[in-house]
Amino acid sequence: MRRGGRDGFILVSVLVSLIVLGGLAAAVAYLTRTAVVGAASAREALVIDALMQSGLELAGYELFSLRRPAELVNGQRIRLNDGVVTLFAASEAGKIDLNGAPPELLAALWTAIGAPGMRPETFAARVIDYRDLDDEPSDNGGAEIPQYSAAGPNRLPANAPFERIDELQNVLDVTPAQVRQLRPYLTVHNPDGKIAVLEASVATLRLIPGGARLADQIPALKAAAQTERQNEGQSDAVERLLGDAAKFVTVESEPKAFTVRVEAERGGSRRAVDFVLTASRAPDALYFVTDRIERRPGR
Repeated sequence: MRRGGRDGFILVSVLVSLIVLGGLAAAVAYLTRTAVVGAASAREALVIDALMQSGLELAGYELFSLRRPAELVNGQRIRLNDGVVTLFAASEAGKIDLNGAPPELLAALWTAIGAPGMRPETFAARVIDYRDLDDEPSDNGGAEIPQYSAAGPNRLPANAPFERIDELQNVLDVTPAQVRQLRPYLTVHNPDGKIAVLEASVATLRLIPGGARLADQIPALKAAAQTERQNEGQSDAVERLLGDAAKFVTVESEPKAFTVRVEAERGGSRRAVDFVLTASRAPDALYFVTDRIERRPGR
């Protein structure tokens, strides 16, 4: 009886060992499959990154070396091996500069998005107070240190130029959601303050005081600007066409910054990133990337 019991014990031990070994084999197989899937996913991400970088460098070369207009870069589709890169470009000179825009233009921008809770004149005053060097609140509801301190701890105006558009959410009573609405119209790379009318979007032109008809005048403005350059500024056709908007816009511009969207796709993978490129003064670089924002492809 004892022998049979021992045999039974050995049989049970063998079965347990087989179960353990079977579990280990299954675990190894699972880990192997996971490693293979992970390696494939990592490789796909590297390929997409390479496509993005190639698209960015091509756009930078065209804009800053060949000096092609943004409108000629916009919409390009380039096939690279088994991937496709699509480029979109817009000059920052056609946008409203947070540091250079006058109060009337800032107020018009706030009116355009229909944001509640603050008068347009108050928004303009607070943007200017945030960026200026003094501690005196502007008229129309401006805000300096006392107003920020009353709103909560550790809140102060920068009293310095905006470095990024996202800083706008630090202005008193401006929310991140409102910044997202304002972002397409804004830049910090057009310090002269005047909008390059031939580089601006139709939406931007329509919000400029006195600029509602400018979008329909673009062909005539291009022709008049060309004539004015040929006549060395002797024509007044441009001024007539600009009308009341002349205070806020210019037909002359030498873009020094662009927003470039690069969309890369390969198989089922897609990625889109907005890059802000600014001209470099260094002899060994064409441009610098000063900002980047991940986007949803196709938007």
